[in-house]
Amino acid sequence: MIVTSILPDKRGGKYGLYVDGRLTLKISGDVLKCVKIAAGQGIDGRELDSLISLQQIHDAVGYSKQLISRRKRSRKEIRDKLEAREYEEDIIEKTLLKLEESGYLDDTAFAGWWISERRKGKPKADRAIVHELKSRGVSEEEISEAFGGLPASEKPEELETARRACIPVIEKYRKSPYITGRRRLTAFLRRRGFSWETVNSIIEEFLGTGR
Repeated sequence: MIVTSILPDKRGGKYGLYVDGRLTLKISGDVLKCVKIAAGQGIDGRELDSLISLQQIHDAVGYSKQLISRRKRSRKEIRDKLEAREYEEDIIEKTLLKLEESGYLDDTAFAGWWISERRKGKPKADRAIVHELKSRGVSEEEISEAFGGLPASEKPEELETARRACIPVIEKYRKSPYITGRRRLTAFLRRRGFSWETVNSIIEEFLGTGR
């Protein structure tokens, strides 16, 4: 097989690679810079497959970076997105490795960012944050490191976090009959993953005992 020509593709911003007179692959300028290929050069099936793989990895990395630019992502989140686009396993693994090597993927850093974000706005208990991180493929070791080396359940901030979570709603619950306010505040805090011990402490602190 002979590379007949390599022509700019105005619509896609890539180059059309023609082999034996037929358009065989659309290839980016970045990939072209990394390989030695020119019109008139012979190319065999293995070389063509390698070139196709390089382009797929380049495309997958670019797509992943777009996702990460919108918000940080865990390794599993990126893997799930690439699988949804039906990339082959080998391409996915090489893409993830490139992203990790370039600092775009770091599950410990992702966990730290996630914890910080989830403690803003509508604060959640650490145990709820841990569940969210695990569902995104972050390991217990990485979660523990992000929390400062302590298991989330042992962090001392839960009561203070629960207090902050109550600020937007507590006056409404105080105006309700005690039983109603207690029930609603309990449900509110439990949805955010706070323990029964914390919930009971908050109820006693903000609503009293109802006696």
